[in-house]
Amino acid sequence: MLQLSPAFTDANLIVGTHDYVMASLPWAVKTAAAVIGFTVTASEESKSFALPSTASARPVSMPRFSGPFLRREGHTEEALRLVRDLLHQFPRNVIFAMQEETCYAQLTATKKH
Repeated sequence: MLQLSPAFTDANLIVGTHDYVMASLPWAVKTAAAVIGFTVTASEESKSFALPSTASARPVSMPRFSGPFLRREGHTEEALRLVRDLLHQFPRNVIFAMQEETCYAQLTATKKH
């Protein structure tokens, strides 16, 4: 789909998220998947994160999913900024409030160490 229409941001979201998750799997899971017959690419996580980041630059649904990716990659402050903006837009969304709390907890844990 990306080859047919590179501007189609949902394709970036799906492909980039798939690549990111696959790159994040432990080597044992990748090996087991290869034995079963699934093809798991060994791309770098930062490279895999590029497609969701590209999609998030456009005004579609991707910014709503970026928070957990950013937190996992260690960009907690950026994730917190994103989640706060989303909470401002959607004040009754409980998931965004939970993401905000998780960001605060991660920042607090990082400062203690």
